[in-house]
Parts: sequence; C-alpha cells; structure tokens
Amino acid sequence: MHLRREERNRQTVKRLEFGSISIDMNLKTIFVEENEIKLTNREFMIIQLLASQTSRIFTIEEIYQVVYPNSSNTQFRSISEYMYQIRSKIQTVSFKSDRNNERRRV
Repeated sequence: MHLRREERNRQTVKRLEFGSISIDMNLKTIFVEENEIKLTNREFMIIQLLASQTSRIFTIEEIYQVVYPNSSNTQFRSISEYMYQIRSKIQTVSFKSDRNNERRRV
C-alpha cells in the first residue's frame, strides 16, 4: 500500500482567483492570464498574506513580521522593495498580454 501517494492525492487544491490573477497556494505559483510569474519565496509569502484576507489592509510592520519571523537587521524598506518587485512582475506580464491581444485584433 502506498500511503504517501494516497496522502498526496487527498491534498485539496487551493487556488485563488482575482480577475486575471490566479494563485496556486499548493504549488506556490502565481499566474497572470495563464502566464506564470516567477516570485522569490519572500515575494510569495507577501502575496499569500495579502490574498488570505483581501478585505484587510496590512501595515508594513505586519508584513515584515511574516517575511522576517525571527528578529532581523533588515530594514522596513525591504518590504516596500518587495512590493515594488511584485507589482513590476505582474504589470510586465499584463502589458505583454495586452500587446499580444492588440496584435491579434489588427
């Protein structure tokens, strides 16, 4: 009997959808219009936190505690930089998709 295989098959797929953005919590991947976005572990931790409670606004301090659970000498500014990187990655893919759709229409 393959208990491990059966346990893997029982795992529920947790996939969150936000318009054209899809987040697969099990695989730790994010897709924008079916294009995979490569995120670092910490970037995904931030996405996971924000997606877990979409109606809540998190402070930088709260995000910092999730990203750096142990005391760290890293500055709060790093959270702003992670947010910038996440936005840039998502916007880049969205922009490419929009341009491809425009070319198909012409």
